[in-house]
Amino acid sequence: MSKREYPFNSCSPLQLKTHVENKHVNNNEANMQQIYAKTQSMLKAGAKAQNQNTQGNNCSTGSSSICKNCKKRSETVMLAKCSFCDKKVCVYCFNVCCKCEQNFCPLCSVLSYEDREGKAYCLSCCAS
Repeated sequence: MSKREYPFNSCSPLQLKTHVENKHVNNNEANMQQIYAKTQSMLKAGAKAQNQNTQGNNCSTGSSSICKNCKKRSETVMLAKCSFCDKKVCVYCFNVCCKCEQNFCPLCSVLSYEDREGKAYCLSCCAS
């Protein structure tokens, strides 16, 4: 059996010029330490600003308006406390137990799909 033919053109591929900058060539330890120190200071400054921003927002509203389940901040949606773990969850995230009819977060409730529609049970009612 003979060899397959070479599927590409017989001419060589185009050669491109590559521009090499000084920062690519001069990667000695001193330069890398400067870059590392600058990156660290920028990261710390950003984290500090973010922390001050979130603390300022929580203090101005008086109470935390962040859903513990979906982590969304909302001023218009009401938050309800989970009857089991006391976490605040928004009305879109909490489940109402079919037996005791109290509000529970998704971590403290179990969804049952025995019927056509899913029913939520709290951990206490699910065990009994």
